[in-house]
Parts: sequence; structure tokens; C-alpha cells
Amino acid sequence: MQGFEQLAALLDKMQGAKTPMTTARANLFVYGTLRRESENAFARTLAGEATFVGRGRTQGRLYAIESYPGMISSSNPGEWVTGEVYRLHSPERTLATLDEYEGCGPHDAPPYEFERVLAEVMLDGGGRVRCWTYLYRRPPLEQHSIHSGDYFASR
Repeated sequence: MQGFEQLAALLDKMQGAKTPMTTARANLFVYGTLRRESENAFARTLAGEATFVGRGRTQGRLYAIESYPGMISSSNPGEWVTGEVYRLHSPERTLATLDEYEGCGPHDAPPYEFERVLAEVMLDGGGRVRCWTYLYRRPPLEQHSIHSGDYFASR
């Protein structure tokens, strides 16, 4: 096992899991108002319901939408979005709460502003992990592009 997989197995053992959780279902990549630097109440909720794994990045393009960022997918190898990876203690419960926050929960009407998808994330310490993340689903304005890919570095 490498880096993250060792940590995931250790966390499963510490939490008394009878069988390891599928890695992708238990991981979340956040890049904006859910990061630790944020003063958002949902960021504090996430911190209490997950274990911070580390910083990472995923291929995409970041935009300033209003008072929050939105990431769209990109196939350009030079475009990356910086964020954080969390291992969720109760993935279904936490993701349901965050889906509501992101406007793509069961009570929200389509078309959604954000959609939860799986993405491959490169960890800063090395290794790759599949994570849930939220993609922006509306047409962004090019002049609002965050070229650094890091929401907090742009503020």
C-alpha cells in the first residue's frame, strides 16, 4: 500500500470498520468555501465529520462566481485547481448535507448550479486518490477566471 491507502486502512481500523470503505466514496476534494481557511459554517461541519488528509490538486479551471468559486472540468494539462482532501467518517450523511449546501440535493430543482462527481486528485505529498467534488454547471464568465487555480491565493 502507498501513502493514502495506508492512512485509509489505518483509519478504517481505528474506526472499527469490519470491511474497508471504498476509497472514492469516502473521500471529498474541496476547493473553495469548504476549505479550512473558510469561515463558512459548513467548512466547520465538514472538519468535524471528516479527517483532513492533505492538500492536493485536480485538473480543472476555477472561476469566481459570486462570493464563492466554481470549478469546471478541463482537459488542458496546464489547468489545475488546488484544494484539500478529506476522508469522510459517515460519507452518506455528510454528502447529503453538502449536496443541500451546494444546491444539488433531492429537494433542489434542476438544472443544478453544482453537481457532485468523482475526480482524480493528486496529493501534494505524492500519490493519487479518487474523490467526490463539486463541478460548476452553468456557463462561467471568462473574465472571472482564477488563473492560479487557488481560490484563497486569489483573495
